[in-house]
Amino acid sequence: MKATVHDGASRHLRKSPGILADVAEGTRTPTDFGAYLLGRMSTKGMQRQVDLARAAGVGDATISRLIYSSEFTPDVRTLERIAEALGVPATDLVARRMGDLQPPKVLPPVLVELAAMLDPESPLPAEDRRRLESMLELLADANRGAMLRKRTA
Repeated sequence: MKATVHDGASRHLRKSPGILADVAEGTRTPTDFGAYLLGRMSTKGMQRQVDLARAAGVGDATISRLIYSSEFTPDVRTLERIAEALGVPATDLVARRMGDLQPPKVLPPVLVELAAMLDPESPLPAEDRRRLESMLELLADANRGAMLRKRTA
């Protein structure tokens, strides 16, 4: 059962030995995103929510809501500040907050090369870029058709 965050809980957390102690004692249950934040805080040596709040330049109530409430929606700038304080990419933090707990996948080198070849600034002649794009569209269409047939089978 997830605890509801309110002013009294926020004051309790400021007076407690630290968020990590509250979680270890089982008095509060973090959301999945909150568990991720707690893990990053621990890695950075931050034992209390106020440690992260100060490092990020946000209120400690904001950190508490991020850890314990899935209904709190911070603005992007707040997540950027927290990401910087935790030493993680802001895009990773935003994706995790949106419920995507998997880190972004690294693209295979061939896809990175294809993207560079298709870029308008590529040294590849424009006609070759158009041919390559057409060929890739044909392959993508074939793949979409195969995936659709697989789902309906």
